[in-house]
Amino acid sequence: MLDCPVCGKSVADTHLKNHVCKLHSVEDWNQYKEQKVSNLCIKVSETQLQCKLCDFVGSSPRSIQSHNMVKHSNRPELLSRFASNRKGKPSWNKGLTQTTDKRVRQRVLTLQENIKSGKTTIVGRPLSDEHKKKISLKRREFLEKHPDKVPYVVNHTSKISYPEQYFLECFKDVTNITFQHRVFRYKLDFANIEEKIYLEIDGEQHYSDQRIVEHDISRTKKLNELGWTCYRIRWSEFKKLSEESKKAKVIETKSLLKCIEEI
Repeated sequence: MLDCPVCGKSVADTHLKNHVCKLHSVEDWNQYKEQKVSNLCIKVSETQLQCKLCDFVGSSPRSIQSHNMVKHSNRPELLSRFASNRKGKPSWNKGLTQTTDKRVRQRVLTLQENIKSGKTTIVGRPLSDEHKKKISLKRREFLEKHPDKVPYVVNHTSKISYPEQYFLECFKDVTNITFQHRVFRYKLDFANIEEKIYLEIDGEQHYSDQRIVEHDISRTKKLNELGWTCYRIRWSEFKKLSEESKKAKVIETKSLLKCIEEI
């Protein structure tokens, strides 16, 4: 809550501008803003404001307020609007987390419930197309340098990958192999349902991303308990083979899966 600079009435900080402009005048609001700025900083130029206590230069009153909260919050005469109504005291939740304070934890739970029920909507700052492109480019460069950081969902899409398409072509004359057969909550790349044997074509993320490695171990264990036998082909190694070696590997794989070819 903040006190109206004209009538002194306590008003919620988000409603202060509306209160002053409607019940009093826009000029009163502009004078109030100018007074706040003059208390915090010195106007250096049309686009720059300098903190009264240090050499920090900001481009807006908001940047000066944020700077004062971080650097000079122990100075009562320079408190921002977030602490001015607390008579110089720091914010009650400063330094507290939901694991150390039950009040903070209760606020977090209340906020989560309000978001789920639709009472509260959080809207992020809109980004320009140019900014989005910069973020996308930086993210792509980072993930190329750190393949182990690639999110699991990025490496697992609903689209058919080239390795899967390659083996689909190899199994086109096989009658007892099902592509992407679902067992429990898992999809098997190529499965012989009657024999409970399946083949997984693994990209490099299955060996570089520890989260995916741990998921595969858990997945294989669960399927083994259900009676399924797994065979895996590491695509990065398979594609290095000669054409003859690839054909031999495919024949061997068909034998392991007990494939029945169409006559």
